[in-house]
Parts: sequence; C-alpha cells; structure tokens
Amino acid sequence: MYLSTSELYHIVTDQSSNSQTDILNSAQISLVRESFLAGISNIGGSTAAIIQTLVLAFFLSVSEVGEFFIYLAIVFLISQLVKGVGLAVRKRASSTDTKQSKYLYSGIVFSILILVPILIIGLIVSQYANPYVEFTITFSAVIATAFATLTKSSNSLFQNYLSGVGQPGLSESIRNYVIKGGQSVFLFVGLSIQPTVSVAIFSYGITALFGSALYLYFAPREFIQPTKEVLLELVEFAKWSIPNSLLNDLYLRIDTLALGVFVTSTAAGWYDVSVRVALFSFVLSSGVSKTVAVKFSGMYESGLEFTDELRWSLRLGTVLIYPAILLMFIYGQEILVFMYDSSYAGAYWYVIGILAYLILQCYRIISESVFNALDTPNKITFASVAAVVVNLLTVYPLIVYFGGLGVIYSTIFSEVFRTFILGYHLQDHLSKLYTLLYQPLVISVLLGLYYFIIQPLSLPPVLLALTVGVMISIYGVIFVTLLYRTKPTTL
Repeated sequence: MYLSTSELYHIVTDQSSNSQTDILNSAQISLVRESFLAGISNIGGSTAAIIQTLVLAFFLSVSEVGEFFIYLAIVFLISQLVKGVGLAVRKRASSTDTKQSKYLYSGIVFSILILVPILIIGLIVSQYANPYVEFTITFSAVIATAFATLTKSSNSLFQNYLSGVGQPGLSESIRNYVIKGGQSVFLFVGLSIQPTVSVAIFSYGITALFGSALYLYFAPREFIQPTKEVLLELVEFAKWSIPNSLLNDLYLRIDTLALGVFVTSTAAGWYDVSVRVALFSFVLSSGVSKTVAVKFSGMYESGLEFTDELRWSLRLGTVLIYPAILLMFIYGQEILVFMYDSSYAGAYWYVIGILAYLILQCYRIISESVFNALDTPNKITFASVAAVVVNLLTVYPLIVYFGGLGVIYSTIFSEVFRTFILGYHLQDHLSKLYTLLYQPLVISVLLGLYYFIIQPLSLPPVLLALTVGVMISIYGVIFVTLLYRTKPTTL
C-alpha cells in the first residue's frame, strides 16, 4: 500500500506537532527574561527591606529591633513547613499543563493539617519561655506572631503555586514590590500609632495577607476537590521538601536566635540589619534560582538536556556578589552610619561576614533548585542536615570565644560543608564544576590586590571613589563578556 503526498505531509506535520506539544510550557519560559525580571524585582524587595529597618530604627530602640527580628525568625521558621508544601505544589504544577489548580487546593488541606497543631503547641510553650531568653515575651507579641505565621505560610504556598504555573517572574514581582513595599507602609502607619514590637509584627502579618490575595488573583484557581491521590503526589515530594525548607531556615535563623539567647537583642538587631544590607548582592542569584526550578523542571519532564543552561545559570547567579564585597569592605561602616546612626557602626563586620558566606549561598540556592526540578529533593536533605549539625555544634563555642561574630564564623564553616556536598551531587550533571568557582574568585582577588596596592597612597576621597568605580567596571566588563560568550542559544 502506497501513501499519497498529502497523506505523507499530514503524518509528518502531525508528528512534528506532537513533538512540540510534548514540551511543557514551563520548559519554554525564558531563563534570561524571567531571571532578570525576578532579579530586578528583588532589587525593589531589598530596597523595601532596608526601608523597613530604617522605619524600625526610627520608632524602636536597637534592642527592640532585635526583639522584632527574633519573633520574625520564629514566624519564618514555622512557615517553612508550609513552604515545603509549596515547593511540592510548584514542582507538580510545573510538570503538567492541565488541571494545575488541583495541587493548589490539596496543598491548602495539607498545610492546614500541619499548621494547626504546631500553632497550638507554640502558644502553650510561649507561656513558659520567659526564664530562658534575654527579653520579656508578651502575650500580645505571641498572638501577633501566630497571626503573622498564618499569613506568611499562606503567602509561601500561593507564591510557589503561581511560580509553578509558569509565572516565576510575576510571583517575585508581587513579593518584592507589593508585599515588601507594603510592609514598609504598614510598619510606618502602625508604629506611628503605637510604637511597639507587637504592632510591628502584626503589621508584617497584615501585608502578607494582602499578598496572598494577589497571588491567588493572578493564578489559575478553578476549584478541584482535593483527593487522596493528589495529596499522596504532594506527600511524595514534600516528605523531602518540608525537612529541607525547615533545615534551611533553621540554619538561617540559628544566628538570630543564638544572638537573642546567648548574647543580646542588640547584637541580633545588628545582625538582621546587616543581612538586609548584604542581600542587595543576592538579588540576581535569587531570581535565577526561582526561574531554574520551574524551567529545568519542565525541561526534565520533557526529556530535554540542560547542562549548558545550568553552567550559565550558576555563573550568572554570582555576578553581583564580588563587587558588593569590595564596595562594603571599603565603605561599609560609612554606609551603615549614614543609613542608620552611629549605634549601628558595630554591624560592619557582620555585613562583611554575611557577604562572605553569601558567595556560597549563591551556588547553594541554584543547586537546590536543580535537585527540586529533577524530582530528587532527597539529595538536598543530607547537605542541609550536615550544615545544621555543624552550625549547632560550633555556634556556641565560637560565640563564647569571639562574641556575636561567632555566629558568622559558624555559618561560614558549615556553609563550606554544605557546598561541598551539593557540588559532589551536581557533578552528575555538570563536569568541571570547580571552574565556575575559581573564575570569578580570581578576578575579584586581582581587583582586591589592586585596591590594597593603591590604598597606602592616601588618595583623596573623590579619587579613591573613582578608582573603586573603575575596578568594579573592569570586573563587570570581564564578567559580562564571559556570560555573553558562553550563553546557550536555548535561553
């Protein structure tokens, strides 16, 4: 039997159409566009975070600012349980183009089952915690913390869902412009009326509630009744993503909590203000990691290779961190005193230390996004457990020996362990990973040596500023050229 030309044409075009439709929408999003969209919005978010600290510093004392961040650390820590559910929702939603909202409603049920008992236990424990901390826990602060935990948790779930349906850039824009910007406004209004820590926490929770509504407005939300099968799909991923999220946040909050318990709330205030200043250098890394999680998930499910894209993403994620370290090392103290006041000058070495471990964090968050995309979150768990164990074992003795800065040294030490473990697993997908680490480091060390050569010359401030600007410009030209020459055509 012979086929006519028209019949052959229809067979070929049908097969071509099928091969194209097999590629998920999430695999076709632009890594460059979405990363930069998310990164630019992160700049807005980092600016808003600094404005928040300025508002807090205006109305509250340094010790009260520290108390606020200690309560906020508890909010973030508990909400990580729901963020783990959100990561499962994001992964499952990005793995299909149909009936994505079934994961949303099943995720809501899953989150309620987790949150309710945790909050009840937390309210009971808070009544007996005062003898063990360096500040007074009030009932109003506990209630405000519970409220903020609920709204922040829903925020994490809905944001991840919106990312999973193919809108990582939009979800980051809402988080950074609307939610973080709104937090500054609500903080200012609330503290203008009553300048207390409880009001500050409640203001944070109110903004998160508005953000949750926005995420839902822009996401597909056709009601599909939760089923046991869908819940089990989420559980299969969440059994790893929940402990990973919890361990990662515990790792980040250990510093604040340890400073509040073993040092002073003032040290906790210095630390968290420093984090928000340092995070400006982290904005692009965060944007890349959110996009990688969605795009690579779609590429993996569609059977596409992404080795070149991964290498380029890891390189892109570290573009800003090195010039930021150089700038803060030279002008950090002046920047802190100018933005806040002389009582924050002691935060200088906190900023430098945080920037140092953010180098490794850039690689960590992108690597974790890759493992989540590959449906292998279990590979993250061992690295997270190792980092938390090392952090817990070293934080107290280092605090005893170095004071508040001991928490920074402990974090850097444990981050080295985590990066080594993640890098070992990532070698399965990317050979010669070490080249991504040494290239930007060599450039930065050379520029840093150049600065220390000219520093003894006692240049006038204007000429010194021009020299620093030239050094950063040289770094930028080299790095942008490297990115342009190695950019995969699929991006």
